[in-house]
Parts: sequence; structure tokens; C-alpha cells
Amino acid sequence: MIKFIDLETQQKRIRKPLEQRLKKILDHGAYIMGPEVFELEEKLAEYCGVKHAISCSSGTDALLIPLMAWGIGPGDAVFTTPFTYHATAEKKYMKPVNEPFANLADISKAKELLNWEPLGDLCNWIKDYKLRIG
Repeated sequence: MIKFIDLETQQKRIRKPLEQRLKKILDHGAYIMGPEVFELEEKLAEYCGVKHAISCSSGTDALLIPLMAWGIGPGDAVFTTPFTYHATAEKKYMKPVNEPFANLADISKAKELLNWEPLGDLCNWIKDYKLRIG
């Protein structure tokens, strides 16, 4: 049988160092914000060529952090796709915003429902794009 993903073979290559790192973590007990978290963030920042990287506990937090950093809140609109995992919309309950699901397949309906003034250039581009692709 051909395995879809051969995790066993992959694990054999990294098992010893992985067990050593896990033992170290279990020994010091700093599971949250421990030294390995800061090490990961430093390595991610270096890999991405940026000053800082922030790790977080979930995809929901990854969506919430930029909203908080940009000061997004009540009265602001956040547009997202309806073709997504529920956590994409879930964050609106943690940081209340107007979060319409923008179905860009029907621009005329979206124009009726939403105030597109701040996104006028984007809407025109999408409309022109739809006309070009038919």
C-alpha cells in the first residue's frame, strides 16, 4: 500500500532531537511563553526577513491580532469571504465590527447592501475584471 503521507519515515529522521526538545520542555514546565516560543519567533522573523514575528495559539487569534493592532472596532467594516472556516467570522464577537461576508460574484447586490465608498477603486477593478473575463 502506498501511504498518502509517510509520517513514520519522516519521524524516524527527527525523533531523537524531537524527544530531546520535548523532554527539555517537560522538565522546565514553561509551556506557555517559554523560551522555545521566543526562539521560534526569532527564527520566524529571521526566515521572513522582518524585525519581529508573533506566534499565537490559534488561527482565530491570528485574525484578531491585526484587528487589535489597527484599532478596528465598532462601526468599522471588515470584509471577508463566505467560503471560509467559521473562525474567520467568530472574531467579530471578540472585537465587535460590522463584518459582512462579501460575495463578490454579485457586485450589484453587494452595492445595495454595503457602503462601498472607501473601497470604490477595488469595486471598480472587480467590476472591470468581471467584464473582461465574462
